[in-house]
Amino acid sequence: MTTDIVSKVLDETIDALIDLDADKLQMLEESIALVAKSNIKCQESEICAILAKQRLLELILQNSESTLNVLNRMHGRNAGEQWAL
Repeated sequence: MTTDIVSKVLDETIDALIDLDADKLQMLEESIALVAKSNIKCQESEICAILAKQRLLELILQNSESTLNVLNRMHGRNAGEQWAL
């Protein structure tokens, strides 16, 4: 397995999160598990790009978690009824 695969999986995961594509995320979960088990050796020149993508994925996940927490709180307070027409 090459670092190109790692990069591709990170890109596809970021795109699936942005699109809120749960089906794609489930498929990628298997790919991520394989990548994690593969013990890939990265070239120094490739590490920066992969780490940047990893950091972007972390930021998206953190923001998604915050957004979901707000939505859960709103749902818990029946805030949706306040916006009903």
